[in-house]
Amino acid sequence: MHRDDQLAIGNPAPNPVDNKIFFPVSTPTDIWLEYEIFSQTGQILQKGIIEIRRGSNQVEIGLDHGLPAGIYLLNLLTEEMYVAFKLMKK
Repeated sequence: MHRDDQLAIGNPAPNPVDNKIFFPVSTPTDIWLEYEIFSQTGQILQKGIIEIRRGSNQVEIGLDHGLPAGIYLLNLLTEEMYVAFKLMKK
């Protein structure tokens, strides 16, 4: 898990992914988590904001059905941290 004080964001799974990815988030306070999915050329393909409640959470992001198989970058941002993961879509 990537940690910043008590905020922790775990690796997304499954990877490779079909339609949904899941990852653990643990936070001492309620937060907003912004996500962006980029193509390998840097184009934003999908983005959104998820409200995360205090405590341990399992977060789900559904991938757009039109997203073709390939490699993508998932960026996760909060006021306290930024993490990026490489995703492979089946």
